[in-house]
Amino acid sequence: MKVQVKHVLKLSVLALSIASAYAIAANSDSSKGNSNSQKSHSNNSKQSNHQSSPTKDKLAPITIVGSYTASKDVTSATGLNLTDREIPQATTVITQQRIKDQDLTNIKDIVENTIGLSNIPADTERNTFISRGFQVSNYQIDGSIQPLGGLGGALGQTLIDLSTYQSVEIVRGATGLTTGSGNPAASINFVRKHANSKKFTGYVNMQTGSWDKREFSTDLSSGLNKDGSVRGRIVAKYNKNNSFIDRYSKETSVLYAVIDADLTENTLLRVGAGMQDNNAPGATWGFLPSYSSDGTLTKWGRSKSTAANWSYYDTNANYYFANLEHYFSNGWKLKIDYNHSQYKQHSQLLTFGGYIDNPLVYTLKSHGKNNANTLDIQLNGNYTLFDRNHEFVTGALYSKQNLKQYYANGNNYGTPFSGNLSSFSGNLATTFPAPTLNANYDTKELGFFAATRFNISDDLKWIAGARVSNWKREGFNTSYYNTTGKITPYTGLLYDITPHHRAYVSYAEIFSPQDKYNSKDQLIAPLEGKTYEIGLKSTYLNDNLHTSIALFRTNQDHYAIGSGTYMASGHPIYEEKTMTSKGFELEATGRIKRGWNISAGYSQYRAKDSSNTDINTNYPKKQLKVFTTYNFVSKLPKLTVGGGVNWQGKIYSDDRNGYRTEQSNYAIFNLMARYDLTPKAQIQLNVHNLFDKTYYNTVYADGYGYGAPLNFTIGLNYKL
Repeated sequence: MKVQVKHVLKLSVLALSIASAYAIAANSDSSKGNSNSQKSHSNNSKQSNHQSSPTKDKLAPITIVGSYTASKDVTSATGLNLTDREIPQATTVITQQRIKDQDLTNIKDIVENTIGLSNIPADTERNTFISRGFQVSNYQIDGSIQPLGGLGGALGQTLIDLSTYQSVEIVRGATGLTTGSGNPAASINFVRKHANSKKFTGYVNMQTGSWDKREFSTDLSSGLNKDGSVRGRIVAKYNKNNSFIDRYSKETSVLYAVIDADLTENTLLRVGAGMQDNNAPGATWGFLPSYSSDGTLTKWGRSKSTAANWSYYDTNANYYFANLEHYFSNGWKLKIDYNHSQYKQHSQLLTFGGYIDNPLVYTLKSHGKNNANTLDIQLNGNYTLFDRNHEFVTGALYSKQNLKQYYANGNNYGTPFSGNLSSFSGNLATTFPAPTLNANYDTKELGFFAATRFNISDDLKWIAGARVSNWKREGFNTSYYNTTGKITPYTGLLYDITPHHRAYVSYAEIFSPQDKYNSKDQLIAPLEGKTYEIGLKSTYLNDNLHTSIALFRTNQDHYAIGSGTYMASGHPIYEEKTMTSKGFELEATGRIKRGWNISAGYSQYRAKDSSNTDINTNYPKKQLKVFTTYNFVSKLPKLTVGGGVNWQGKIYSDDRNGYRTEQSNYAIFNLMARYDLTPKAQIQLNVHNLFDKTYYNTVYADGYGYGAPLNFTIGLNYKL
């Protein structure tokens, strides 16, 4: 395989060298570029031309084909302006219509309803997202990398509300070309709502539901001057609800504003800012302990909580951004993105460790913040070579983030619990000292990438690219790590078997530095992920229904496994292993007939280490996710009904004594109905877990957590 990788890298570098030379030549002579582009277009009618002026881009809303399939380009995979069918990797686009129909409210909901992704909750506020057996660590906003991963979502990164986003794009597998460092799992790109209306438009929405849910939201857009060249948009949301979990409730506030301004006919400036507050009194820390010392499994009620009366977990996110897009006379596009974000967290938590009949108390008070700044510059356009039109993109990214975390253990930390867990109702006297600094470090990343798509023929396309990354981390309570000149190649071939069936094969890499040491007291090399994928993407019913089949193999080298021993320096010793994940994914999305939309998929994989041992057995390996809606177009056009099912296979985890916590395969059914009261007013009902299935949504070696029981939401939406 090493020889193959070398060949891939050589081909990528050669392709980029050729593309760069012709791209520069095309950009230096705009008139020639225009004539060549026209000539190439006439000679290659089947080729798509994605270049347009920013004025046209911003004012034309996303074209929805069958509501569940967006025709918008997905740039998060390669940086090139390609539709999802033109990308040689498994991709999913969650449109605004799906978000509305399924009542998806945050990133956690997106993950739990996207094929090939799963959520492993750590507690009420923290989540770990999984794809193909690896943790998702790569996030983008409007195609620009965002440092949201890490810390297991401790600062609220896994609670991002969807009210400010138009759609969400997921690319599965390694995405090192566009995202830099990370795991070979997937990248999640949030597409912001922008001010794309010259006229006043918008909606107000009110919801109520189970556990005293109360929610109000509004989304308003308008032109801000006479000709509409300056436009504004504001989104606001407030939600408060209790929970099926004792003592736990949640309050969320969201505010977002953006201004789009046409500086010239070919130049668009977007500036915006936003915030999100999450307050969670009664938040849990970890999970419910499962076993007694004699191996007896305790089945707690779904409402059981280990949180104290004084427990809370509050997070806050503030951000602002600026985006400049300019089209040159030859059609090339320059994009500059600047993003600033700050995530804060304050918490006071309680959990119990060990066995139920002799539990230990663990208490923690903490606060922290993460400041991040990113600058992303990209240039893309078309060029001609051998009388054919090709696409090229190059870019640079700089990101810097500073993390500070303060911890303090309570006076009873690590002591035996004198009460009875079965009757525990939150009363536990605890005092905390002032938290002290536990971590303070900077992480910097500088990357350069380039990619091109060679349109070898009308039916055959070759995408090749590479990224060079420099990554550095230093500070208090972290290992110094400096990786320079790390190259991550990318290549893929696509072939149109027929006008409706496109086969592809691809190879992609990604890397992730790690601060773990081997037996020589040396830092272990960065994790290196490699994804090999072959697939078929098809369209049916006049391009209204899209299907995909993907077979993949992902290797992650230098995976660090704890040995249980320590060096004289105090560093724990880790052993390096290779993790391998193999599987397949099937997906169908779009419109079956007028008024009938569907999203359906099945995924399956198996993950092993180099000793052929199954790993992460608490991650679901088999999943089926289906959701469909039907509008009675001719007889009852005001009524839309829908429903779906989420099924997953068995998950389990064993503790050191061989006691197993297990959840067998299960299915959760959901329903929805929407009725148009007037042309502007709609009422919608969503029912989740229709048959009130009791199940564990997460299992660990010594504990588990419950999924939500039967619940509903009913809302009234009024268009302005």
